[in-house]
Amino acid sequence: MGDKADAAAVMKEFIKKRVETTHPKLVGGKLDKAWVDESNSEQLSSFLAGGERLLYVANSGKTSCVLPDKLGKDKMLVFLRTSGDAKEDPAKSTLVVELGGLSGFEHLELIANEIFLPVLSNPKNQSKWGEVATREIMDRFYAFLSQTTILCGQIKGETRLPMPPLDMNDSSNGKSLISLLEGAIITWTKQIKSVLKQDPESQLKQGMHPTPDVEIEFWKNKANNLNSIFEQLQSQRIRRVLRALDQSKSTYCQTFARLCKEVFAARMEANDNMKYLRTLEDWFSRLNEEDDFPNLLELFKPMLHIILLIWKNSKHYNTPARLVVLMREICNSLINQACKYVSGEQIFVLIEGENAGLAVEQLKTTLRVCGTFKSTYFDYKATATAECPANPWRIQNNALFMRLDSFLERCHDILDLTQTIVQFSKLAKIEVGGTKGKTLTVSVQQIHTDFQAAVNAFKGVPYDIMDVGAKQFDDDFYEFRCSIKELERRLGAVVSLAFDDCATVYGRFKLFDSFEGLLERPIIQDELEKKYVSLVQSYGLDLKIVQEQFLTSRDEPPKSVNAPPIAGALSWCRGLVERIQIPMRKLQELDRTILEREEAKEVHKVYKTIEASLQEYENQKIEEWGRDVEASSAAKLKLPLLVRHPESRHLTTNFDPALTKLLREVKYFLLLGLDVPKSARDIYNQVEVFRQWRCNLDLVVDANNEVLKILLPVEKPLLQSYLDKFDKTIEEGINKLNWTSSGVNEFIEIAMEQVQLVKEITQSMKDNLNNVNGIMEKWAKPIMERKPKPVDEEEFERNYKGLKATRYAEIREGGRDISSFLKETNKVLKVSNASVYWRDYVDFVNNIVIDGLAHVITVSLEYLLDQIDPDSIKKGNKLPMLEITLDLIGQEAKFVPDVGTTENGKGVRDRVNSWIGSFVLISTLVKRLDTPDGNFMREMHTDYDVGSLLAIINETLSENEAACDDLKAQFEEHSYLWTTDLPIYFKEFMDDAWFTTELDSRQLDLTKYKDAITKYESVKAKIQQLESPTDVGWLRVNTTPIKQSLVSLSGKWINMFTSRLKNYLVDKLTTLEEFMLQVKEGLEMEVSGGEGEETNKENLMEVMSNIRDVKKAMDVTQEMFQPLRDCISVLRDHGVDINDTMVKEHTVQDYLEDAPMHWDQVVKKTFQIKETILPLQMAEASTLKEELESFFLKMREYRNDFRANAPFNFSGPIEEAYGSLDQYANGLFEMERQASAYNEKEDLFEMNVSKYPEVSDTKQELRLLKNLWDFKAMMLSVHGSWKSALWSEIQTDKLEDENRKLLKTLRANGNDNAVIKGWNVYRDIENSIKDMAIVLPLVADLHHPAMRDRHWAMLAKICEVDEVNPHDPKFTFDDMIALNLHLHVDDVSEVVETATKEKKIEDNLAKIEGEWSNFELLYVPHKDTEMFVIKMVEEVVEALDAHQLELQTMIGLGKFVDHFRDKVLDWQQKLGNVQEVTKLWETVSKMWGSLESIFLASADIRSQLPDDTKRFEGIDGEFKELMKGAIGVPNVLEACLVDGREEGLRSMKERLELCQKSLNEYLDVKKKIFPRFYFVSAIALLDMLANGTNPPKIIPYLGDCYDSLNDVRFVADPEKEGELSTKTVDLMIAKDKEKMPMFETFTMEGEVEVYLNNLTEHMRYTLKLWLRDGVEAGGFWDLGDADKKRHVWVKVYPAQVVCTGSQIYWTEETGASLEELEGGQEDAVKRYLATCKDRLAHLITLVLGDLEKGDRTKIITLITLDVHGRDVVNKLITDKVESVGAFLWQQQLRFDFDPSNLDTNIKICDYKTKYFYEWVGNTGRLVITPLTDRCYITLTMGLRLFLGGAPAGPAGTGKTETTKDLAKALAMQCVVFNCSDGLDYKAMGKFFKGLASCGAWACFDEFNRINIEVLSVIGQQVAEIQLAIKGGLERILFEESDIVVNPGFGVFITMNPGYAGRTELPDNLKALF
Repeated sequence: MGDKADAAAVMKEFIKKRVETTHPKLVGGKLDKAWVDESNSEQLSSFLAGGERLLYVANSGKTSCVLPDKLGKDKMLVFLRTSGDAKEDPAKSTLVVELGGLSGFEHLELIANEIFLPVLSNPKNQSKWGEVATREIMDRFYAFLSQTTILCGQIKGETRLPMPPLDMNDSSNGKSLISLLEGAIITWTKQIKSVLKQDPESQLKQGMHPTPDVEIEFWKNKANNLNSIFEQLQSQRIRRVLRALDQSKSTYCQTFARLCKEVFAARMEANDNMKYLRTLEDWFSRLNEEDDFPNLLELFKPMLHIILLIWKNSKHYNTPARLVVLMREICNSLINQACKYVSGEQIFVLIEGENAGLAVEQLKTTLRVCGTFKSTYFDYKATATAECPANPWRIQNNALFMRLDSFLERCHDILDLTQTIVQFSKLAKIEVGGTKGKTLTVSVQQIHTDFQAAVNAFKGVPYDIMDVGAKQFDDDFYEFRCSIKELERRLGAVVSLAFDDCATVYGRFKLFDSFEGLLERPIIQDELEKKYVSLVQSYGLDLKIVQEQFLTSRDEPPKSVNAPPIAGALSWCRGLVERIQIPMRKLQELDRTILEREEAKEVHKVYKTIEASLQEYENQKIEEWGRDVEASSAAKLKLPLLVRHPESRHLTTNFDPALTKLLREVKYFLLLGLDVPKSARDIYNQVEVFRQWRCNLDLVVDANNEVLKILLPVEKPLLQSYLDKFDKTIEEGINKLNWTSSGVNEFIEIAMEQVQLVKEITQSMKDNLNNVNGIMEKWAKPIMERKPKPVDEEEFERNYKGLKATRYAEIREGGRDISSFLKETNKVLKVSNASVYWRDYVDFVNNIVIDGLAHVITVSLEYLLDQIDPDSIKKGNKLPMLEITLDLIGQEAKFVPDVGTTENGKGVRDRVNSWIGSFVLISTLVKRLDTPDGNFMREMHTDYDVGSLLAIINETLSENEAACDDLKAQFEEHSYLWTTDLPIYFKEFMDDAWFTTELDSRQLDLTKYKDAITKYESVKAKIQQLESPTDVGWLRVNTTPIKQSLVSLSGKWINMFTSRLKNYLVDKLTTLEEFMLQVKEGLEMEVSGGEGEETNKENLMEVMSNIRDVKKAMDVTQEMFQPLRDCISVLRDHGVDINDTMVKEHTVQDYLEDAPMHWDQVVKKTFQIKETILPLQMAEASTLKEELESFFLKMREYRNDFRANAPFNFSGPIEEAYGSLDQYANGLFEMERQASAYNEKEDLFEMNVSKYPEVSDTKQELRLLKNLWDFKAMMLSVHGSWKSALWSEIQTDKLEDENRKLLKTLRANGNDNAVIKGWNVYRDIENSIKDMAIVLPLVADLHHPAMRDRHWAMLAKICEVDEVNPHDPKFTFDDMIALNLHLHVDDVSEVVETATKEKKIEDNLAKIEGEWSNFELLYVPHKDTEMFVIKMVEEVVEALDAHQLELQTMIGLGKFVDHFRDKVLDWQQKLGNVQEVTKLWETVSKMWGSLESIFLASADIRSQLPDDTKRFEGIDGEFKELMKGAIGVPNVLEACLVDGREEGLRSMKERLELCQKSLNEYLDVKKKIFPRFYFVSAIALLDMLANGTNPPKIIPYLGDCYDSLNDVRFVADPEKEGELSTKTVDLMIAKDKEKMPMFETFTMEGEVEVYLNNLTEHMRYTLKLWLRDGVEAGGFWDLGDADKKRHVWVKVYPAQVVCTGSQIYWTEETGASLEELEGGQEDAVKRYLATCKDRLAHLITLVLGDLEKGDRTKIITLITLDVHGRDVVNKLITDKVESVGAFLWQQQLRFDFDPSNLDTNIKICDYKTKYFYEWVGNTGRLVITPLTDRCYITLTMGLRLFLGGAPAGPAGTGKTETTKDLAKALAMQCVVFNCSDGLDYKAMGKFFKGLASCGAWACFDEFNRINIEVLSVIGQQVAEIQLAIKGGLERILFEESDIVVNPGFGVFITMNPGYAGRTELPDNLKALF
């Protein structure tokens, strides 16, 4: 142990000495101190103990047993133990390695100086060599040392001056020393001059193309070298050398001194240049390394700006020579980047890949980038001239941009080439239509081919076309352009021909669109100049077509299915308007003088005429609808709310469909922008009320109907008491309330409550029942399971027994749960167990259990069926369950075991039956509910589903058995060879084996015959290929033994097909032979009897028939020969001999060869005979024409008789009408027969076949007339059946439904066949139904329970009868019909109305009296005091209004209220007094409450207003006394009707108003200082003023002063640790919780109105700084840095900055793209559109992900703006806008940020303004539509003209939001004010003061609700402010106050025209908007 310690100590000492020798700085205990560290100590100890072989020691003393991954520059030691013997000497057992430190050459230099130099310089050594040798050796060694020093310096990138290796103090050899020093001076001079001669332009002079980083590297190296030389020259060693030479008066001193001065000057220049050029280093690096070429645009301004700064500030780098070199190098870098971005090879690759458009875009980008660089240079050159007049950039452009200009010229040529390729490439896809389309398309394709050849020729040049040095390019490109001009001339001719060939004006416009782009080429453009006249003519013809279509369809215009009639007609009309307007606009856009021609002016007149007709039609339809609306009775709103079905008791919401139709028409009219009659609009204004009522009533109705629907008959008696209570509640809605009644909401609320109670009880009962059903569902799992593979019988049975036991236990447990659920239902219903209804319910649940058990069995049976059903096995890809074998025994196949049942019970069917028995046994496991004991076995045996499944299983098993039996057929595949009935099968085959040719003749399908023959020849081979075993359903069958027996009948089948072909061949040829013989005989018949004899007409007809037959058979017969030849080929291919088959004593083959010739002879003879009989035929045709004329007159006579005498207008008995119809039907049949015969003769004589429209017209009208009389008979029968109904049994709803159906059916027939509407019989039917439709509602009304005997007496008097007694049990519907009620509609309605309204008045008075006896006033504590103030209960207020309205309504009922008039008037007076007193009381309470804390608690106010304070103290005492006495009288009537109460309250109110006035005057002073106080309530303002020195209490009111600013964050108080400051803030918080940090903290101190003004300015300044930063950061959107992309930038900045910044860049980029387009870059805007789409896609991706709420709102808002921006850019492209001056661009809201003053300039059309920097927060924006754009233009133009804006339109269309969005876009404060008729001019005047002083906008909603008198004054107020702004006044006297006028003031109003209670604006006010 001691030896080891000693050895370790020795080793440690060895290591220490070695380390201290290498690192002297560790001497003196520093190494020991480093080793004391725990980690170092552990590593050292491990090495010393022998645990580690390696020890690493760094220069700091750090120790480790592991080498570091990377070695530093400093020296380090590594100790490596080579021996394991610890006692061995460390110097021998340890290898020491030194790592790091000097390089090899430095070591060489060190060795030479430290070792070789002393040795060689030693005089003792030199004495042995001799003087000459010594001098030579030393000279050479000194030279070696010098070169070594220079080389080491070059390795380090610096210039090292080699020092002479001599001791300066040694004067022994002075002469040689001076010589050596002078030699060093010479070496130094050479080195220094070499550095001084370095020139940055050297590479340019050598013809190279360096980039600007070379310039920086040059000056960096030169500066380093000169600095190194300077430092060395300043060193003591060199100074000693120079002093020695100076003392020796060496001639080199003076020269070297001048050189040193040059070094000092050059060093200053190099360092100065490097200092400034270093600022360009990052920019040049980005210039050379940027991967996205377009992003270079962002570098130019910064680079040139820095270069200009260098020029202005540098002392040396400000000469033309320096600038020329740098600019040329930048141009070289730009050209290199451009060539990488788009090379010649890449261009041709894109063109070949049909991406020439991308190549065009890249070239344009290249031109744009390079051009931007030049323009940026010229801008800065001008700046340099202005800012540096003494040293401007006077450099010729050619010296800078010669190479870049050559490159740009080359890019323009390549762009022209590529654009030409893009345009001509369209020809490949163009297909010209029309009659010449095919030829012209070929011509276009040929032009495209020739063009491709020219392109390919140019593509083959042997150089890169983007190489500026390739001079051959100009010649090659000139040759290419010549070829293109020739192709343009050819293409112009083709387009001209295609234009002439187009039939329609739309086709011609489409043609122009197809060649879009090419038509702009000058040669083609000149060719088409003369074609525009034809275009105008085509348009004129289209106008006539539109006119004809309009005149034809105007009475019954086509419309969409869901459109209302009138709105649909108007939509159709507007479609026609669009059809004529679009071509006219296109013609007007052609920019030609074509419309000034005479023919064009005529077309324009027609256009105007049609346009006027369409407008007139639209006006007519609108007027027609207006009349219909007025005719529609508002009485439909008086229908009851609900209707109950008398049988099902279901309720229906009774909203008349006619009202729905009216509302739909109004909706569409408003969408079309059309005026709507006031009556319709009044109803439509209530659409939301009706919708809510209908929805709520639908909820009640649905809940009731749902309960009635889901309640089972057995459940309903248990709930009957609850249902009865609900029915009583709902009765009011069925019999009393209608759609205009009051109290509907209360009724709905009560009905909803009742129906919910019924529904809840029902639901509880249903839930328990569902639980029972749920148990049933849990049971519904199969009892058996199977293995995935087939198993043997024993294994299957063993698994089945275990599963069966588990399922049996589960079913027993479920039975016990069912009993508990049944008990719970009994508890909810609260019924007795002995109740009959409950016992019925128990039986019902018992039956459910029966069904559930049956379902368990059926599920198991279904599972079994699923396993054995073939379809299920196939669908689930299941394997069979069991295995069996199929063997051939005797003459039939048999299975082992048998698949059916067997006597020993071991068949497959027997096993299945045993499984089924275990399923049914489940029914014994559950106890019955209806009896104490027993099971359900009997029910299961009688269950239908169980029986059905058993039948299906048995059937499936039978089918599977049959499939097994059919297995033999699978092996035979064609067992029908011996079982099929050959004649029947072959007949079907022959029927199918035909096909129809183009000439409509039937030919034998030889392919099918050939396939059939081939099929049966291959039967043998197929049988031998069958596999085994085979799966048949759920059984696997081994079929190997059966594959040996069936190959026999194939020949018979083959012979059957070949015989058919042979017979067909013979039959066809024989038929042809017979036909030719028949024709020959027929043609030879004599048709003329000779001269003077008559023509034999029969023979003539026969001959003509034969001629006709031949003509018809010509093509078909000729077509027949080739198929017959093919038939012979088929027979021969299959070995059938036909040589013995004969046709007319010739073989079939021979006859078929001669047959065509014989047929031609027959045809020839036929035409000869035709020419011969032609005169006879013509004569006979003349006779036929006379007969036809006679028949036509006969037909016309029949038609006229039918129209005159048919029963169209007959009013007599139906039987007579039917007789007349039968007579005309017979006549029509005869006419049809004769017409058919004449048509046949016309065909024979080759005459035009006559058509007889009279036949079809008469047939149609006869059918319609018969249907109409049938309908009349049916209608009379239906109406007659109603008359016997007793009065008490009449169901008018049902009768009305039937009557409506009759009328609907009749009108549907009339709409389908409009002609019948003009027939009297139709009108008779319609009138009868309408009369009944009038009577039935009257009968329904007379059933009203309010009818009394006096009312029936009034009815008898009206109908002029003695009495009407509906109480008579024999009173029937016929008795009521006899009263002719339809003649007294109004009178009868008045009787019913009188009865109902008298009853209603009496009920309402009782209700009012009862309610007011219970109403009480509510007295609530005032703040935290013991004082009480009145508070009107909402119920009392509503009742007061409602009851006064009811009383007023009663008084207005005239005669209906006579009986109750005095009582009604008394209640009117009481309630009027109550209303007046409560109103005063509330007003006084509020005024007292608001002023109490001010006058009694605010010392400031009391001191400022002493008189008013005293007045208020008196009021305070009176009011408190009044309240003290009032608390004891809670009843409303008693408290309000106390004598003198109204007068006392009124006096208090007047005095409180005086106090308030004084207070307001005080507040006005504060408002003038901070005008936003005008928008704050008086109470809030007072609170703010009282707490002005305590800013945290002011913060809650910030939201009232600002659009968005709602809160601020107070910073930590530096004086109070842990507490927040109460005055200094650093962050703003918006109402939407968005936060915006301030760039500087803000202190809120002093007067509140002063520091709030300062806060406003600070808010604006903060927003300016944020916008500045956001805009600057936006410049990096399209650079490569992913962290600066736009979709990342969006999340960094506040929402307002994001939206405004995006708008600024959109304006700039869109304008730039338009300027580029104007400058010749045709795809500039399209490229920017792609950028817009890409940015939008990134935002959409963000929205689809997880975002915080604020970010989501911000991004969605930006998406809204981006979508609009994209649409605008797209429209710029669509409308072919070519400059920034186009109106489409000028009409957009454009933003321009000025970084010099942080202002943002906004323009739209002629309106210009500054961005107002009001913080609007993170709020959304409306979608910007074309209408929004028009609104923006209109509103801003109003401001431009010093006017306001007045958007008008229906409610909810976005008028206010659009105004607010415009304000948000301008960052303008916009105050929205909802107007009412309670506003006066004073309140508005105060509001206008605030607006004018703030320079804010106001949007007054529903402005026309203000009274006309107030509006007139408002007009004067607004005009006064607008005139002041127009005149440039800064202050005016307004409403007796001197106010500041801010020109930002704007007033906007929104109105809903036509609404009830709206005022028409006065003319003086209209003129201001």
